[in-house]
Amino acid sequence: MPSQRQSELPKPLKTFRTGVDRREIGGYYLRCELHRLLSDKRALRTLLESIEKLDEEIYWRFLAGISHTYRCNWVFWEVSNERYTWNEEQLAVADLIMTGMGNGTEMTKFIRGIHGDTGRFLEILGEYRAGKTEGYPSYLGQIPNEPVDKEFATLLVRGRGGKLRMFDGMNRLIQQMANGAESIRAYRAVDNGGPDRRRVTVGPVLLLRELDKASSDDETHQAIERTVRKLGEYATDGKSIIKHWEEYLDSRSR
Repeated sequence: MPSQRQSELPKPLKTFRTGVDRREIGGYYLRCELHRLLSDKRALRTLLESIEKLDEEIYWRFLAGISHTYRCNWVFWEVSNERYTWNEEQLAVADLIMTGMGNGTEMTKFIRGIHGDTGRFLEILGEYRAGKTEGYPSYLGQIPNEPVDKEFATLLVRGRGGKLRMFDGMNRLIQQMANGAESIRAYRAVDNGGPDRRRVTVGPVLLLRELDKASSDDETHQAIERTVRKLGEYATDGKSIIKHWEEYLDSRSR
């Protein structure tokens, strides 16, 4: 059963699809990130097609690498979380709560200062463009005047605390707002009342293996072992985690 708070969320203006496959969400996120690294559209298309052909475990490792290691964000964990199903919807800008940005602490502090309020943001942007720039982030003067490319205009949103909160695509949200958009298209994470379980991938296990190798006391070895076992219980890919750990233990005992 969806949580009570989920039922209190603002209603979408339109629902295009429900139950969108989480690999589609992950693939869209990868496209948004990789197009900034690969200016050659043909090369980008070839790479994305190759990613889509990856088997399940390798695909999620790739997504984890881009999300966690390259961008240092929560997208991988949220997309893989069994607690959420995904809808594609049209949402009112006024219903969204802005969140932190990767542009640095200046914008993050500014957004927190206005409590993520999109209406207040637009008021301040109007003042900034009218010449009142003192005390406001210089980012406000760098927002492009052209519309966001439609291929990358869909944002990632989740419901939390009775509000629709952004969790990826803040720059694109701001650009759309600054160019007059009153609504946006989004993939929205919907709380389905299921377990709060995510994929972990073997990355953390590799780190724990190295810590185990570097440790010389039994207490540390036991703590690392307990941590890996807990990850195996928690993660939706727990069997893979335990498999890699036991292969390591077998090699260590030889």
